Amino acid sequence: MLFEIIKIRATVILTLLSSSLIGRGDSQCFSKNDRVSMPTSAEFSSVTDFALDVHKELFPFNASGNYVVSPHALWKSLALAYFGSSGNTQVQLEDVLGATDKISTLKIWSYLNRLYQSERNNTSGMLVDAKVYVEERRSLRPCVEEIIGDALMTQNFSNVYKSTVEINNWIASSTGGQVRTLYQPEDLEGVNMLIASTGIHKGSWLYPFKKSASRSQPFYPGHDDYVDVTTMTQKGYFNYGESAELGAQVLELPYAGRTVSMYILLPPLNSGAVGIINTMKSLNPATLSRALAEMQHAEIRVVLPKFKFQYETDLELKKALSRMGAKDLFNKEEADLTIFSPTGNLSVGHITHKAFIAVDEGGVDAASAKTLDTSSYQASGPLKQRVFVCNRPFLFLLMDKLASRILFIGAYRDPRE
Repeated sequence: MLFEIIKIRATVILTLLSSSLIGRGDSQCFSKNDRVSMPTSAEFSSVTDFALDVHKELFPFNASGNYVVSPHALWKSLALAYFGSSGNTQVQLEDVLGATDKISTLKIWSYLNRLYQSERNNTSGMLVDAKVYVEERRSLRPCVEEIIGDALMTQNFSNVYKSTVEINNWIASSTGGQVRTLYQPEDLEGVNMLIASTGIHKGSWLYPFKKSASRSQPFYPGHDDYVDVTTMTQKGYFNYGESAELGAQVLELPYAGRTVSMYILLPPLNSGAVGIINTMKSLNPATLSRALAEMQHAEIRVVLPKFKFQYETDLELKKALSRMGAKDLFNKEEADLTIFSPTGNLSVGHITHKAFIAVDEGGVDAASAKTLDTSSYQASGPLKQRVFVCNRPFLFLLMDKLASRILFIGAYRDPRE
């Protein structure tokens, strides 16, 4: 039922957007008719598939620290590389992205760009961006620049110091100053192309927690280990479920604007540090879809730790994408990016991603957030008056309500990390 509502809302909003997109591909860059039309639900599903696939490849199973990435930013950045690819490199990227062709992917890329702008306007504190930088001496096709716009930038990599400053300035600007540096001059030695993406979220809850209710409580990273952490508490009516497939309780916490929600997957307390691993292994598009579809509105006492952290991946991201099949992209001899540059010899020297998330009582705009009005709600049956106490490792996903897209996904495992 939940997905059906999301699908209906997505269809309405995307139909309204279609008039601004039709005919945007007049330069005929990828085919004889680059006409853009509304993506199908099947085409959108490939974005979710990619999000969970890359998440599983990146997730630090053998570590104990906290973790967060923005699959939306990663998909957007890899799609940019796909637009410039040909030959075997294109085939590999299609397999990784679940893409059928460039026109379909261009439709999704364009729509999601505009959906993100709408979500950003409605959900304060969210910044997601991606760029491709290529050697400025390359001969870029004008049609590529026209379609992709400022997501594709030329850069004089022969001056590594100037390039470092310019790229890091974009990083700082795109993250509102939360991330100031991704590269050092030595990182750009011998590079003629790089891909960078960022994701920042410090949003406002639709129903904020009262600061007066926050207090120090124990959090258990493992069975025999605990640490005190500032913990928020509220009681209200939320979408809640219990998934046997995922081995977790599931809770939806909506953000202000109602277009983005955080979904928390909480394994049992007695599962210890292994519980989150088991939930991770069970997480896939089908199990996630069923878990969300089975949620019901219920009165819930929510206990959630305050947290903020950032996570950066470069080498691990390159390894993850190579394991998923995108091997040629990073190989100087094998990479075929001749759509970007017919002269050839382009390959991705770096693909870097940095994400930051902060969760507190209200977010960046708590003064305008709403308090929960419970007068119009009733809970009955087996889900009446549940407790949802996040005092052990849990997974979280930030999803939009328009295209069922995963904007962020991560794990909170240890307050000390």
